[in-house]
Amino acid sequence: MKLSIKNLAIVGAVIAAIAGGIWLAKPSEASVCDGWINVITCGTPSHQDLKNVYYGRNDIKALYQWNNINDAMIEGKGMKNGTVYKDGRIVVDGQVVATNAKTVQRNTRYPGSSYGRETVGGHSFYKFTTQNSFVYNQFDAFVWFDENGKFIAAIIKDCGNPVWGDATWKPKDIQVCDLTSKKIITIKENEFNSSKHSKDINDCKEIKVCDLTSKQIVTIKEKEFNSKKHSKDINDCKEIQVCDLSTDTIITIKEKEFDSKKHSKNFADCNKVKVCELETGNIITIKETEFDSKKHSKNEADCDKVKVCRIADKKIVEVTRKESSDSQYTTDMSKCEETPATPPETPKTPTPSNPVELPKTGTGEVVASVVGLGGLTAAASAYIASRKRL
Repeated sequence: MKLSIKNLAIVGAVIAAIAGGIWLAKPSEASVCDGWINVITCGTPSHQDLKNVYYGRNDIKALYQWNNINDAMIEGKGMKNGTVYKDGRIVVDGQVVATNAKTVQRNTRYPGSSYGRETVGGHSFYKFTTQNSFVYNQFDAFVWFDENGKFIAAIIKDCGNPVWGDATWKPKDIQVCDLTSKKIITIKENEFNSSKHSKDINDCKEIKVCDLTSKQIVTIKEKEFNSKKHSKDINDCKEIQVCDLSTDTIITIKEKEFDSKKHSKNFADCNKVKVCELETGNIITIKETEFDSKKHSKNEADCDKVKVCRIADKKIVEVTRKESSDSQYTTDMSKCEETPATPPETPKTPTPSNPVELPKTGTGEVVASVVGLGGLTAAASAYIASRKRL
């Protein structure tokens, strides 16, 4: 069948309408410069375009600030790319970050669809839900979040219209350092207060260290540890006085350096005393801890030598003063003097007696008798002579 020129014209119009419908259905692929509806006639397709209109137009800056967007956010703080849908969803990285999205238009062809007006920067804007505002299903947008990841605001790239909505973000539990108690606690993200909390839990991790300068044990934050200033071995601060066994002097060392072969914790091991060694009678020097009262005397005089009389053999001997107290000795030297010999007694003159006739038994007996008789005669003569002198 041949088509008339009129029919061809109709077909062409239908095709054009379909093509146009396809274009309108994909607004992200081509923006429409509409100074009647759009806040920014040709939108803000790039970040630089956004900064240019924000800093270049006071009315736009006022409108964006009304929607909680500030300079830092325009510079990129907390900003991501996302999509705003006609059904009110705002999606970033596949996650719905807000619902019930709303926006403003510079003007409207359907004032009845607006739920109110807002005057900002000298211009009155119409407020809409995205359901009543959007001709298309979705628009690309700049989307902002706070430090916790909670949705703040958005700006549609194709028209520059600001968007707000109900954030789906729910506070997560986070661990923080409680700066008052110095304990690590769990709070909700929205409860964080920088004057009370620190997200750096190392601020609560305190350790005891040895301050190498002051030699004191101090408490510091773990992150403040400096190996040039501190030692985690607190024994480096524990110093003790000991007796150095090689020099017999009291010295100060680190507790961990103590060596029982070189040192003694008993100061007496460094104290030397002079004593009398009782066995030898010599004055010797010993450690105070070695003193044995059975072997030594702290009285040096006990080693002085003295002469005593040994009673057993009456000999004068030299012993120590200590030994001299023994009962076998005496200081009474007279006990050792020799007893003089007793002189012999003068024999008494025998009393004469009547001679008795000796038995005559032989020559021997005769001789003995004669001799005895002679003695008696001599004695008698001597006696008579002495009497005559008288």
